[in-house]
Amino acid sequence: MQKIFVYDRATVFSQFNHFGYYLNMSILVMTGLFLTSDIKKNEIMYAAGIAFQLFCLLVNNTFGAYLGSMFGVIAVCIMYVVRTNNIKKILVPIIIYISLSTVSMSGIIPSSSGQNLKVNLSTFSHDVNAVASNAEDADGAGTGRMRLWKACLKMIPESPILGYGPEQLNEKYSGELGGVLAGGTDRPENEYIQYMVFMGIPGLVMYMGALISMMICQLKKIKKMELITIASAGCALAYAAGACFGNSMYYTTPYFYMFLGMTARTIKLENTK
Repeated sequence: MQKIFVYDRATVFSQFNHFGYYLNMSILVMTGLFLTSDIKKNEIMYAAGIAFQLFCLLVNNTFGAYLGSMFGVIAVCIMYVVRTNNIKKILVPIIIYISLSTVSMSGIIPSSSGQNLKVNLSTFSHDVNAVASNAEDADGAGTGRMRLWKACLKMIPESPILGYGPEQLNEKYSGELGGVLAGGTDRPENEYIQYMVFMGIPGLVMYMGALISMMICQLKKIKKMELITIASAGCALAYAAGACFGNSMYYTTPYFYMFLGMTARTIKLENTK
């Protein structure tokens, strides 16, 4: 278990959190396949896929990705019900999610780090309170992510329009901040802050504007959306939520853009003779 999920590399990923970012979307892929299928044997296979992928995520213990997948599953189920008025179909992924989450909180599901969902939720609650009250340990919130975020927010005023360019924070983190974040850190573990410091405030505004306007345009015609588009939107939303606690990675972000493209499609291709 240790070697599969966290030792040096997690499967094909160079860090176990990166494996979590991937699982965040793969859970939504299985959820989307389940919701769009009308063949019973395929539904059973996809439901098993949801359970297996979520089990892997809980074992991997990447809490930010867990929150992202939870948001995505809820969002895609709501959109599915609005589109189809079929409440029964969404019960399966919701029951799987609640059941495995409950089992994890009880400590039955093994965790690669020795923690479980109950510990993560308790830590998350403590971190939120620490940040809100500006406690002494607030910088350690999110397993040290708050320290990374605050450091980036101090950098942004130095180059607010153009940013520093992609992958250019290593020296800033380890040198100009007095070694506070020494050790090769070059990303803030928050994709939105990352884009702001990489590409400047205008870059983040354009990126967020594109995402939000795209989602608004699609939601306006949700009653006419194809189910595969709704499923793709679930993958994109899960990634967007998980990105609050993660980086843009070369082996996970491309999947997000693929699903985003599928979500953005507005023309139903007709069969031609």
